[in-house]
Amino acid sequence: MERTWARNKGAASEGDAYVANMMYIPHLFKTLSVYADKPNVPLSVYEITPDVTPERIASGNLPTANKLPISSSMTNRQMAELFINSLDDANKKTEMLAALNQNKLLSDTGEFVNTPKVIAAAGTMNNHTFTLGQATVTSDVEKGTFFASSLDGNELKDSERMLLIYKTDVAATNEQYVMQPSGQLKYYRGILPTLVKQQTAQLTLTTIKPAGGYKGYKLALNGTRLQEIPVTVNGQVLSVTLETDKGFAFELVYDALYATGFESGTANGWSVVSYWGVFLRGVGSKWLKSLLIQ
Repeated sequence: MERTWARNKGAASEGDAYVANMMYIPHLFKTLSVYADKPNVPLSVYEITPDVTPERIASGNLPTANKLPISSSMTNRQMAELFINSLDDANKKTEMLAALNQNKLLSDTGEFVNTPKVIAAAGTMNNHTFTLGQATVTSDVEKGTFFASSLDGNELKDSERMLLIYKTDVAATNEQYVMQPSGQLKYYRGILPTLVKQQTAQLTLTTIKPAGGYKGYKLALNGTRLQEIPVTVNGQVLSVTLETDKGFAFELVYDALYATGFESGTANGWSVVSYWGVFLRGVGSKWLKSLLIQ
């Protein structure tokens, strides 16, 4: 990376050439930035092969044969194919190219987290459904982040309290990018208040607990419950829709009483009482007689 590309402050405009495609795709791969004092040499990307030592990387004098042929006319797909085909791992390359054929950009650096207690996905979501263990998540935001974590130390399938984060995008009021006649892209940072992009995501989770025992809530950033959200149940699978009209944070909680139907008056098979009858106290006695009519 030549010194004219390095700066200690932001600019109001950026060149429309290499930067547009370079801003997003390279961070999905294992990359290393090197700053070299080479005036008039454009931003370049090199493949790091086993023969390239750390000292040579630091010097900035990398083999010309390792340079990736990037041009400003390339599409995002062409950029992705170029990076993928430069990988040494044949299995990873096959997997990533197969995903690209489905319009999915699969990361080389782990933008998916799939553990028993925590799951996460970040990057291009765009209405694709991602399977993460016993959960699936579908998001209608183009690029976003989803995160779910157990808060009680149990696995998600057995957790009684879970935190969900669905982060879409934020922007200042009147923030915008405007293309200039010169080909530069001018950025207007806007003003307060900061706006949240309203989108929705769908989470399903297969649980070993009675799925009807879960309730969902929208949360403020300080953890205050703002609103209850519906939880749909199909056997052992619960489904919840996350809408960011009040923020990014959500909570799923379990209580065995919720699964009994006590709130609707049908707990453990009990029937609803129509009305209560009369109570009679016997004269001169200590017994109480009641009549319950169902």
